[in-house]
Amino acid sequence: MIICQCNIITDLDFENAVITLLSGDPDLTVTPGRVIRALNARRQCSGCLPALNSMIDTCKKQCHSESHHARRGEKLTKKCRPALNDAIDIMSDGCKND
Repeated sequence: MIICQCNIITDLDFENAVITLLSGDPDLTVTPGRVIRALNARRQCSGCLPALNSMIDTCKKQCHSESHHARRGEKLTKKCRPALNDAIDIMSDGCKND
């Protein structure tokens, strides 16, 4: 699903960019601007920011949790599906209100 209509960026593009940023450094301060720049795009109308902020928060929490499990020898799987679903819900709600 397209989350950023200005730059034609999909939910999976955002998810992969957030995961890539966090996999390099789980303590990195990930901002919407940093994610958008990682995708070689520029913020324009900012309509995607609520969904992107939700995705970043959920991915960051999951990344920290998974890092804790990895240190204990458990399998590390970097996926942000809950954040993705939250972002889609936010975008859908925003479209209904317009």
